[in-house]
Amino acid sequence: MAIDVLFFDAVGTLFGLRHPPGHTYARFAQAAGIAVEPDAVARAFPGAWQGAGAPDYQNAHDEAAREAVDRRWWRGIVQESLTQAGATFSQEALTTCFDALFAHYGTVDPWMVYEETPDILAALQSEYRLAVLSNFDQRLVTVMRALGLANYFEAILYSSALGASKPARLAFEKALAHLGVPATRALHVGDDPHKDAHGASEVGLQSYLLDRPMKDLRGLPRFLTDHDRL
Repeated sequence: MAIDVLFFDAVGTLFGLRHPPGHTYARFAQAAGIAVEPDAVARAFPGAWQGAGAPDYQNAHDEAAREAVDRRWWRGIVQESLTQAGATFSQEALTTCFDALFAHYGTVDPWMVYEETPDILAALQSEYRLAVLSNFDQRLVTVMRALGLANYFEAILYSSALGASKPARLAFEKALAHLGVPATRALHVGDDPHKDAHGASEVGLQSYLLDRPMKDLRGLPRFLTDHDRL
């Protein structure tokens, strides 16, 4: 069946980080008076991030409440990263560090658009409806506008607005409902085998899985052309 809608993950798919999160965390921690080694934070971050699970929106009944959940969730990751890196700090210092970090990641400064992204999106925009489906919060819209990517998309959908995070079925189901498209006529593009590819397949979406730098967005148009020939 022909594809009408392409959903795209954001971070790791359309754009990425200029610097590793752990080193950025350490820089902001040091600015807040917290003594910590950047390499130690870099080693601690992956475990802190993976161990945090997904934000729990169960008792958050509107987007403002879910944004607060996201903020607490990220603060927990920052705190755990610094703790596991051996830092000691007051809650006041942690608040100073976290508030600055949270604001930083809502600007264009930490992000870079992948080289092929604009050309691929421009080529696809005339053939498909494009939307973003990302485990992010309301900062995503500001970031994508600043990066010059927002105008390619009919919708920018993110966890705190949907009330669910990938790979949960609800995240994909709400995205499909928002675009008014059945799963059989949509494809999800992302870089995470579990959150993107597996999550999409659970609700009947096809997927295109990136594996940078070996496999990026350049192969997507040919993949879609071959699919439409089936």
